[in-house]
Amino acid sequence: MYAGTEGSGIVYKVDQKGKVTALYDAPEREIHSLVLTPEADLYVGAMSGSAPHTEAQDPTQPQSQGSSLYKITTSGAVWRLWHSSEPLLLSLVTDQQGNLIVGTGEKGVIYSVTPEGKWTILLKCQQSQPLSLYKKHRGEIFVGTEGKLYRLMPHYAKHGNLTSEEFDMAIISKWGKICWRAETPEGTKISFQTRSGNTQRADSTWSRWSEMLEDPTGSQITSPPARFLQYRINLSTSNQSVTPLLKEVAIASLQNNLKPEIKTVNISPYFLHPEEAGPTSETPPQQRGFVPGQTELGPQQPPRAEPQRGLWRISWVAQDPNKDSLIYELYFRGSEEKDWKLLKKGLHRTFYVWNTTSCPDGPQLIKVVASDRLSNPPHLALSAEKTSRPFVVDNTPPQVGRLKIEQLPEGRIVVSGELEDATSPLKKAEYSIDSGEWLVIFPTDGIFDSKKESFRFATEALSQGEHTLVIRATDFRNNVGTGKAVVQLKSHK
Repeated sequence: MYAGTEGSGIVYKVDQKGKVTALYDAPEREIHSLVLTPEADLYVGAMSGSAPHTEAQDPTQPQSQGSSLYKITTSGAVWRLWHSSEPLLLSLVTDQQGNLIVGTGEKGVIYSVTPEGKWTILLKCQQSQPLSLYKKHRGEIFVGTEGKLYRLMPHYAKHGNLTSEEFDMAIISKWGKICWRAETPEGTKISFQTRSGNTQRADSTWSRWSEMLEDPTGSQITSPPARFLQYRINLSTSNQSVTPLLKEVAIASLQNNLKPEIKTVNISPYFLHPEEAGPTSETPPQQRGFVPGQTELGPQQPPRAEPQRGLWRISWVAQDPNKDSLIYELYFRGSEEKDWKLLKKGLHRTFYVWNTTSCPDGPQLIKVVASDRLSNPPHLALSAEKTSRPFVVDNTPPQVGRLKIEQLPEGRIVVSGELEDATSPLKKAEYSIDSGEWLVIFPTDGIFDSKKESFRFATEALSQGEHTLVIRATDFRNNVGTGKAVVQLKSHK
């Protein structure tokens, strides 16, 4: 005698003398059904009694969720033959061919499982709990549920059909051919019908079912173009001992081509981060990580990225409704010009760094053109374009002019002059004497906010003799202009 337990999920064998042997401890909590074959193999129906976890699990490992079918051979070897996400395995019998008929709960699904573990859905009961299965000697199997009794015949029905789900092509599509791979023994037949529509669930607005499609190597779908398609499989047999077996279905379709969409075009100065360039001999010691007067590295604030003179980063966001591959072209023109000039073609990425040093200063515009010609023949390819906002190209350095130098009695000098940039506002100014450190200059009005600024400052006391003064001005695009003056100081009185 064999027995199974609830709570621990253990299968026991009890011999004629009453000796109890544990054959298998299943990961499921309950052993609910046992079937012994004429060959003395034992099939065990185990269930967890709870719904399975939603996270992915290794299908090769025993599951503690859902339900499982195990086979225990006369030698004591055990392996899991079949697993289902259904939490209840309520009934189990064998049919005339030696297959296992399995009744699972909550959804009322009846399965047929071969000794090799291949399975087929036989029936979906209207009631959720197939509580018992009974096999008569003629091969009929009765399924008992809450209040209803079903009879499964040992032979196949003469006719049957199966309707697919509604397949969503995302975009209105034209239909090609439908083909399928199947086994059709003599006297059996498979044919298809299709219908199409533009609602997620088939309703009265959908087309009628098409005529029968019977060529498995490729039957042209005649349903009208639409977003959704559904097919119905018709199976028949004149010999109820054999059945057609459908293995695979393939449908060809072509979406209506829609033009690409460019959502944004952004133009910004191109910044080179200091770590990309690395320290140079011109990098101040503080920025290289050294503190004057110390031999050890101290914690330093990372140097800021600086915009690179003449370089602009052009980036854009584009998409294609058909998921086609896109290729891009860039054009530019001055804001007062009419014709676009080709800047770059054959781009596959959605950014480009433009060196504008060969472009005249002033407001410029960029146009991005996206094409789906990589995924479509020339006569069907579509393109879209988008123009950026104007941005100012400025590669000309500021000018230092009208320098005037006055000597004060104590050896100091007063320097005045003007700074001017043709395109951009000025950002900062500095001076150096005799290649010394750079010292900040403020404009006369105290704020750098214009293309033209005047300045006046006094130096510290200088020694008698010749001195070289350099004025350096920087605009907002980091263009640097310099002016120079040689000063001859007389003896102090």
